[in-house]
Amino acid sequence: MGRGLIVLSGIIADLDGLGIFLGWRSYQKYHHIFLHNFLMAALVGILPFLLPFEHKFITSILCVISFHLHITCDLLGSGPGWPVNYLWPISYKGWYFKHQWNLVSWQNSAITFLLAVPILWIAIHHGRTPLELLSQAADARLVGFIRHVWFN
Repeated sequence: MGRGLIVLSGIIADLDGLGIFLGWRSYQKYHHIFLHNFLMAALVGILPFLLPFEHKFITSILCVISFHLHITCDLLGSGPGWPVNYLWPISYKGWYFKHQWNLVSWQNSAITFLLAVPILWIAIHHGRTPLELLSQAADARLVGFIRHVWFN
């Protein structure tokens, strides 16, 4: 459950991106506001203490790190001029990184590749992938496939 909360903490901010179903303009206006803020950071930090499992403190810290890694990645590489409103609802002032790169960029491709390496290592050596959060059976098949590709 702890790994699942950590992963959820890293992606939950993008639920405010569902505004795209209201149109592109709504998406551009409200994404990076409602869930990309310090209130959500506090919520993901508190959530492990509300659920019944061990290692609440370390899970809480990893959830907050995961959330802020998402925010940092959005600041760096979600497109020039797209702010993150971290202090919302206290302030609507958006935070920018003046050297922000496009979402579809070599930098984001490199980050994706670099993150795939530890995921493959964990799959090979520990027998799990992020797919375990959705289906243990599908995860076992994926791990089997990865091990087959690397060791046969």
